[in-house]
Formats: sequence, C-alpha cells, structure tokens
Amino acid sequence: MNVYGNDGSNTQRWFIEQSGDKFIIRLQSNRNLVLTATGSGNEANVNVSNYDSNNNNQKWSLNKL
Repeated sequence: MNVYGNDGSNTQRWFIEQSGDKFIIRLQSNRNLVLTATGSGNEANVNVSNYDSNNNNQKWSLNKL
C-alpha cells in the first residue's frame, strides 16, 4: 500500500464487510480487491497490499481502542 493525500476518488475509499466474527476490507472502486496481510501469521507490523479476495489473510479483527 502507498499512502497519498486525499484526492476524493473511489480508488482511495474502502468499505468494511462483516464475515463471521472477522471483517473484510474491500476497495470501493473494485470490490473484488481486498486489504490483504502479506505472508502468514497475525503479528504486528505486517505488510499489507490489495489482492483478489480468496484467503484468510484477508480477514481482519477490529478492536476498540
């Protein structure tokens, strides 16, 4: 993922979809692309990217701070 300033386009918009007790974070402009943890495991500071929806590395837990 690259971080850019807000340009108001749908390529920078995401929506959260519940999947059981986890969540899938989908790209607004292409709902087949989801936020994905690269590699395996659930450790902190993992790299993320967007890929086609197809595995458990794409399900996220949301915790209240």
